[in-house]
Amino acid sequence: MVKVILIVAIFSLVVYIGWQLKQFYKKQEKILTDVVLFCECLLSNINFIQKPIGEIIEENKDKFAKEFREVLKSFVKSLEEDGEVEVKSRYITDENKRTIQNLFINLGKTDVLNQNSLIENSRETLKISETEAREESKTKGRAAFKLSLCLAGLLCILLI
Repeated sequence: MVKVILIVAIFSLVVYIGWQLKQFYKKQEKILTDVVLFCECLLSNINFIQKPIGEIIEENKDKFAKEFREVLKSFVKSLEEDGEVEVKSRYITDENKRTIQNLFINLGKTDVLNQNSLIENSRETLKISETEAREESKTKGRAAFKLSLCLAGLLCILLI
């Protein structure tokens, strides 16, 4: 009886680890997709509707995942207090964090033409990262989960 419980526990733990790795890659992809969508939203609102940035964020923040909403809250807070924007996420690389932080630091500080070029440059840079993240999610995420299933099955067979 103890052996069966041990086998089930080991199987569950190994599969859970693989599932977590798969979720890591999915969240990475989701955050980068949200940032790219946010850039597109900013471009359309700045060019056509010409709303203030804080208002644009407040209207659209519910469209994005929790991780990116935290970044948006940090940005709105920095607008009110004139502080730094913090990009805290374990799912994206330091280079992408710097790109996002640079976008938010310079947002609203220049004229419309410079804002558009800043947003477009950030969007293009992050689109490349998003594409890479999507490919990683498809390959590495699936592979990690399948490998964990195989490893869990192998361990169970060895313990039997």
